[in-house]
Amino acid sequence: MSSSKGLGLKAHDLINILPAELGRFLFARSDYREQVNFNPMGTWAIPDLFDEYDKSWQAYIDGKDENLARVFELSQIKDLPKKSKIFLPRFRDIANYLEQPNVDLDSKFKEIKGSSLTPEEKKLLGEREKYARIWLEKYAPEEFKNELINEIPQEVKLENSEKEFLGKVADLVESEKNPEKLQQAIYNLSKDLKLNTKKAFEVIYQVLIGKDHGPKAAWFLLSLPREKVIKRLKEASK
Repeated sequence: MSSSKGLGLKAHDLINILPAELGRFLFARSDYREQVNFNPMGTWAIPDLFDEYDKSWQAYIDGKDENLARVFELSQIKDLPKKSKIFLPRFRDIANYLEQPNVDLDSKFKEIKGSSLTPEEKKLLGEREKYARIWLEKYAPEEFKNELINEIPQEVKLENSEKEFLGKVADLVESEKNPEKLQQAIYNLSKDLKLNTKKAFEVIYQVLIGKDHGPKAAWFLLSLPREKVIKRLKEASK
């Protein structure tokens, strides 16, 4: 098993990055005569593994794929769960929402499910949130992360109107603490300056995280250290 660039990962270390059932599933799904290759570093291996596990769980419930259902059974550490319908919060969705400021996971997945989560579903969501945070911190591909970069990328070339826009966004961040009002104010500002709205929001992300897109702008801006955001935006405006 490979953790990164040829470095080994001990099997018992798996419980630090995966629930025990997922670690067992990693082996149970494979032919015992085949080598198990698992590289979580900077890859989608962990989210993909959760997707496969959920597929086997569903097969266990509906009985449409006996082989896949059997893999699920062999993966369990404790007693088998009941064969009743259950909402499985998708791991990569959890990770995605954790990257978006001010998203309450319970409320979000209640909305996705269309009804309140059962105690079992809430427990499952809580467990997956724990491992999603570990994945985001240590293993997620760089393009998935949204962190304030140390400096404005050299390849970012701003027009004068865009510099003016960012300078005024800095003022808005300094004075407005309500994300909904801030989002609307940024939108109105782009219109007042006759900037393409999509491009206007892109330059915010470019100078802060080096990408063309990211979480909803106002919520993201307010989730970062305020003084650093204001300083960066004013720096970009010059």
